[in-house]
Amino acid sequence: MLSNYYTSYLNISKKALLHNFKTIQEAYPTSHKSGMAAVVKANAYGHGIEPIASWLENEVDFFCVARVEEAIKLRQLGIHKDILVFTAVTPLTAAAYVANNLIATFSSWQDFDLLPKNTRIHINIDTGMGRLGIPIYEWESIVDRWEQLNTKFHLEGIYSHFSDAEDVSAEVSVDQVEAMKHIRSRFEHENICIHFANSAAAACNWKLAGADSMLSSRSP
Repeated sequence: MLSNYYTSYLNISKKALLHNFKTIQEAYPTSHKSGMAAVVKANAYGHGIEPIASWLENEVDFFCVARVEEAIKLRQLGIHKDILVFTAVTPLTAAAYVANNLIATFSSWQDFDLLPKNTRIHINIDTGMGRLGIPIYEWESIVDRWEQLNTKFHLEGIYSHFSDAEDVSAEVSVDQVEAMKHIRSRFEHENICIHFANSAAAACNWKLAGADSMLSSRSP
């Protein structure tokens, strides 16, 4: 087997990882109640999901993965923190969220009938990424059906994703920030987590765009 002859390896520094985490965390003022989530999809981007998740479990507010099977693996590894699954719900995965105490991404109104009662959900709003989520021009439908959503599910969050987070001045980025600020103001009295900034956005000076508290913020 060719795999027996691989000579490449990767050393991961726990000290460096935690230092980088603290650096980002300290860049955001505590007055905004900002939190942080660790995205560990694709085997923690090839760095090893088991060590990375175990090192960060006591630091982060929750974990994010791409697929349900990744989330279940984290549970099997003994991870107890909340886990948000990014990909869309399917008939095959719908029951797995409650069974494994996972958070589903609610990205289409079809999910309302697909997900069982008491599923924990974060609503994904497409503010410009164009991949998944309820289109921004339909976001008022969330307001209209808020009580209905809260009655069936544990509605715990709303999030979106930058399409070009590396470019602070990009028109689409500014538009996305304004859209999320508007949405956040509408739900500021709800006890939900609103998260938006990926690593690139967190590293940029988003204070210029008024998004300094959108790394992850929970309403009072």
